[in-house]
Amino acid sequence: MGGKRGIVVVAVCLLMVSGCSALRRMDYNMTRMADYMGVMASSMPGVAVNTTRLANSAERMESSPARFDASLDRREKRAERAIQNYSQAIIDNERAMIETLRHIRQELMQVKQAVRAAGPVRGSEDADAQRRLDEKLRVIEQRIQSIDTKIQQFENRAR
Repeated sequence: MGGKRGIVVVAVCLLMVSGCSALRRMDYNMTRMADYMGVMASSMPGVAVNTTRLANSAERMESSPARFDASLDRREKRAERAIQNYSQAIIDNERAMIETLRHIRQELMQVKQAVRAAGPVRGSEDADAQRRLDEKLRVIEQRIQSIDTKIQQFENRAR
């Protein structure tokens, strides 16, 4: 029986030695884990700062399109107003030019009627002058007629 007891004692010793080595490995692993946790804990303030910076950057990036959109809206309104003002100025200038041309036409008609009412001219120099004036008057009337046609076309397009 002494031999069996010896084997049991040796087996128990082997189990104790293997248990001690497992405990030693667990102790080593626990020490390494504690070291890693210390490193992580010491890095936490930096992580918190970087997270704050990242959140601030995200907020700035989020507000940037809204500012850009508002800026585009302001520019669009300014451009629209400028175009409207420019268009209105062109229309007002065209109307003033039309009105001026109508007044010129009326004055020329009055001159023409006054010349015709004066009657025939006596003398060859006066007759030549009268013919030249009549020719100039006819050219001016043709120009006025073409301008009047263009005015009517412009007014029709404006409608």
